[in-house]
Amino acid sequence: MSSPSWLGYLLAASMIVTAVYCVSRLAVAGLRGRPTEPAVDIVHVLMGVAMAGVLVPRLSTLPDGAWEATFGAAVAWFGWHAVRAYRAGGTGGKPAHQLPHLLASGAMLYMFLAVTPARTGSPVTAIGMAGGPAGTARFPVLALALALALFGYVMWITDRLASVPAVAAIGLALAGAGPAQTGNGSPGRMTAAAGDAASAGDAAPGEDATAGRPGPRRGVPLSPRLAACCEIVMGITMGYMLIVML
Repeated sequence: MSSPSWLGYLLAASMIVTAVYCVSRLAVAGLRGRPTEPAVDIVHVLMGVAMAGVLVPRLSTLPDGAWEATFGAAVAWFGWHAVRAYRAGGTGGKPAHQLPHLLASGAMLYMFLAVTPARTGSPVTAIGMAGGPAGTARFPVLALALALALFGYVMWITDRLASVPAVAAIGLALAGAGPAQTGNGSPGRMTAAAGDAASAGDAAPGEDATAGRPGPRRGVPLSPRLAACCEIVMGITMGYMLIVML
């Protein structure tokens, strides 16, 4: 299936912006002591860089084998944490919280493993998003299933975006509940309405999490809504790439 070159460049640019944003999340969380999920942010950075290189081959940074090992490790990491949470009783929806990251990591691994080049070349250049595909995907039914699952998750998280609490509201809730209620930055663990719609919290710089109260904002997660938007953009891009591979 062919795709317009301008769309490939546009999506690649959005992935670079997302990766840079996730790097800034890690920096802000470390400097300000704000809770977040470093493993999720790191994987999002890697996904953004990898997808930009697939969409526009000249932006490719690592050999395909390195990306395969990277996302294979990510699948193992999130899979192990989901199994461990399930065995622990699955309290707080933690196994479900890991599943979107497991799905995305699995989709990235599939994209690097499943492409058969039509001529000599790496899987990245074989996909050729910016100039039309030059190869075919193994197990196209799996590619379609992964794309549908990603689009389904995007619709689910978008539907719940309005219910993800603002940083100020989380700050007030934590101030009233006390330090024992401080979460690890996942908005889904901050509110039942949000569920695990935003898998990692992140805070917009300058946003007053304590609603006018003086003092540091340690313990208040970075903006959950921006984190949810990152997941939406990545899910759409990943699903599109899988469809183009068919």
